[in-house]
Amino acid sequence: MIPKTMKAVVLNNVTKASDITLTNFPVPKIKPGWVLVKIKAFGLNHSEQILRLSEIQGGIVCNTGILGGVYVLNNFDPIKFIPNGVYLSSFFSNYPTQETINYIYSFLAEHKLIPYVGKVFPFSEIAKACIAMDSGTVNGKIVVTMNGSI
Repeated sequence: MIPKTMKAVVLNNVTKASDITLTNFPVPKIKPGWVLVKIKAFGLNHSEQILRLSEIQGGIVCNTGILGGVYVLNNFDPIKFIPNGVYLSSFFSNYPTQETINYIYSFLAEHKLIPYVGKVFPFSEIAKACIAMDSGTVNGKIVVTMNGSI
């Protein structure tokens, strides 16, 4: 049975990590062609951190592809506008096929590659996870789990 609500972090404004709170949020209605995925764990990433802190730290964020499907702006090179001490990371899945995902997992297994997990937080402590990320005190990936373990 699909619940009517789920725990979520909803950011409507620029938000310091210490101000992040959990809220109940309606589970999205499944549309044709969609799937509903139950998340067990996720990693925090710097793109989200930059978006969350951009105005607080005076940063400039350009995520045109996410917003409108436009990935190139005429005469604009965002790399030139990134201040020192600000990180740029990106990810584009290119709608991977199952074959691509299988290849990635096979490659990881064959070469015995294991991501280094620096610290694990339960979802109820998402603010602490973001504080750890903002402070730069965790060496490795910060993982947030729905039940506190991976």
